[in-house]
Amino acid sequence: MRVRMLILLFFVVVICLVGGRLGNSLLKRLHSLRVEPVACPSAVFPNASAESVSILMLGDSRVQLWREPKVGAGYFVINAAVGGYTTAQVRIQTEICGLPAADYAFVQVGINDVYSSCFLDVDRDVVVAKAKHNIEEMARKLSGVVRVLVLSTVAPPGTPDLIRRMYVDERLWDDVAELNRFIVNLCRRNGYRLIDLNGLLSGHDKRRLDEKFVDRDFFLHFNEKAYGVLDIEFGRIIKGEACER
Repeated sequence: MRVRMLILLFFVVVICLVGGRLGNSLLKRLHSLRVEPVACPSAVFPNASAESVSILMLGDSRVQLWREPKVGAGYFVINAAVGGYTTAQVRIQTEICGLPAADYAFVQVGINDVYSSCFLDVDRDVVVAKAKHNIEEMARKLSGVVRVLVLSTVAPPGTPDLIRRMYVDERLWDDVAELNRFIVNLCRRNGYRLIDLNGLLSGHDKRRLDEKFVDRDFFLHFNEKAYGVLDIEFGRIIKGEACER
């Protein structure tokens, strides 16, 4: 009996210690967000030669996990993307942060807006409309500080696992398609460069992320093979612009 009590006491102590550490970590995160609610690019581009190219990257975890494009040597990259960011947060980045002037800016955002609406009692049409407005405003702001603005369509989610299927609404994929129609038209109207990740990474049905590009841990994320496609497409834009110059 005494041994069982000691074992139980041991596990209680362990749980308290772990819970305390997690609680302290979350509290620090909360206060850091109160002090600096938006992640601003803190770095500045170094003085570069005429041959070098500077790249600013903004968006959510899909861009954050890309880290930097593999497009060759002589490129200076600031990846200011933040996991979990919505179009509203990226728009705020472009409005309140002193964004560094860059040769290129790459933006992919929107999946978290429509994914979050699966959990909230909200009008999905309103969520999509706000996302469109945010994308248009951030693009307008960025186009004034970078030489070439590159927008990406929103690659669709992959197939969720059995547990996530319980709360992921099928309309999520419809919302992604609606956002993508807007992004394509926005680029056509304003002369922004476009990488159609929706077309490049979706499967045969053009509705879900192709399984060969899905991260095995989370159905919204890309794997390294998908980032290889991004490297190629972004490299084509840069090389094409260089030829035009």
